[in-house]
Amino acid sequence: MTVSEEKAAPSHHEDWPRLLEWAESQATESLKARFATAEILARESQTTLTVLLAGVGGSAAYGASVFSPGPATVVAIASMTTCAYLLCLSIFLVIRCMRFQSYPALYQDPENILVRGHSLDAVREAELDNLQKRIAEAREINSMKASRLNAVRVAAALSPVVFVIAAALAPNAQPIAEALKIVCSSHLAASSARLDTACE
Repeated sequence: MTVSEEKAAPSHHEDWPRLLEWAESQATESLKARFATAEILARESQTTLTVLLAGVGGSAAYGASVFSPGPATVVAIASMTTCAYLLCLSIFLVIRCMRFQSYPALYQDPENILVRGHSLDAVREAELDNLQKRIAEAREINSMKASRLNAVRVAAALSPVVFVIAAALAPNAQPIAEALKIVCSSHLAASSARLDTACE
């Protein structure tokens, strides 16, 4: 083959258009799969937030007594600490996993692919490169959100440890046994020989 014949030879084989079509189909399906993963992460984040808020409400109900007059119990202090801990996890989850942000588009805008002066195959090849970049971007976003969601779930599972540590470090707290102690006293009623017992 001469140099002139080699230059005149086509740059792609005869199956190139079909290969482009197949590659476009695979790329689109891959990007759709990333969208499905993003939806799963959104649902799991919502479920996790629901559980966290339930924990916030429950621990706040037990810990509200720290604002009452008198010394707070160990349980109240530990519960309020756990409430604050779970609340911080909830805020982190909303900001870092559930907040709306830009996401790669599934399809290209017409103005970006209607390019004059270029063949259809050339435009399709360029769009395939763009699809690969969008797939990589979507994969990175999903991976980052999944890592953060897993970290929040692990941290939430450690909330009993936070409770125990807070109870152990609670300063000047009224001991649980003292808070729950029932003191009973007996006295003889003045008007009769009946023995009355009062507990407080």
